[in-house]
Amino acid sequence: MNILNGKRTVANPASETCAELYERLNAGYGMTLRNFQERFNARSETRFGMKRVATVKEVAAMEALYPPKQEKLKRVTAETPGAKASPANLKKKNPIDWHTASVRALFGLGVIAHAGLILWECWYLWADGGLLAGGVVALVISGAVLWMAKKPEGETAQNLLFMVWLLDGCAWFVHKHALYHSGTNAFGSGIDEYGTGCLALVICVCAGALVYFYRQTGMKPDKK
Repeated sequence: MNILNGKRTVANPASETCAELYERLNAGYGMTLRNFQERFNARSETRFGMKRVATVKEVAAMEALYPPKQEKLKRVTAETPGAKASPANLKKKNPIDWHTASVRALFGLGVIAHAGLILWECWYLWADGGLLAGGVVALVISGAVLWMAKKPEGETAQNLLFMVWLLDGCAWFVHKHALYHSGTNAFGSGIDEYGTGCLALVICVCAGALVYFYRQTGMKPDKK
């Protein structure tokens, strides 16, 4: 603020009055006008005058005594937004939710485990041909999990979810026959074909729920 007319002025050393020089160099120091005048007069052949234009030599002498702090403050202000956007600060603002990450990892492992079960049952029922067929199904399910690991939102993730649900539903027949043919102990306990079909249905429902919640826990919550 110009102490002569109360208006803000821009520093221009070529036509800077003594009052403007005091105003500019006083930023950050808090010195009195009297002290500035005394030090100015000690370094100049001409006495300090409020409206007198300071010479280049006088400006240089006073700037050496009082280095301008305004430019330094501007640099700090300009660097502040970049500092706030640094990776370290972003990590502090967005800490990892280990609880959600752990639950989501369990859901993902469950989906992969079901794909492995389908693969094994296809091999058990149809030998080498079933191994290849089950491998194709397992690859599709695993690929869907890998895609939704990074991009759980969007049309592609939704289509993959429907595809996995379709495969889970079709896997009921594989589960039912594989459990039926390998259920020696179950038959001995009185569990018939209908009980085996119910178990196969439970497996399919759990598998569908696993892939659904795996995608859901990776999506960003809605901001209200």
